[in-house]
Amino acid sequence: MSPLALAAVLGCGSGEPHPLHAYVAAIQAPGPPACQTIADPVLRGECGALAARDLAPTDEGAAVRACEALDPGLWQDECYFLVSDALDATGAKAEALCATAGRFSHQCLSHARSRQERAPGVLTPGAPR
Repeated sequence: MSPLALAAVLGCGSGEPHPLHAYVAAIQAPGPPACQTIADPVLRGECGALAARDLAPTDEGAAVRACEALDPGLWQDECYFLVSDALDATGAKAEALCATAGRFSHQCLSHARSRQERAPGVLTPGAPR
């Protein structure tokens, strides 16, 4: 559902602010700091991880700092995994990011190995030469 459609759905109701209102506002704002305004810890973590992923291709350091700023747990782990994928990380960079991806570290490394195998100049066993 698009943020605009979500906002329209959330606009109906009792008149009390819905926790997703802050989420919708934050994902439409540039960068991870907007996510810190979200009171709900799950929505704040998801927003921060997605913002870091989006930031990674243009500012790797800021993306990693955004992951560091998240509360330890599911969303911080996911954040490092998403950043690694967004950077198309391989080698030492992937190993470093995946080492911080907690519960997603094995999947993170698997993605990095797949990227490495598809890299130009790398022969895959059984592939035509």
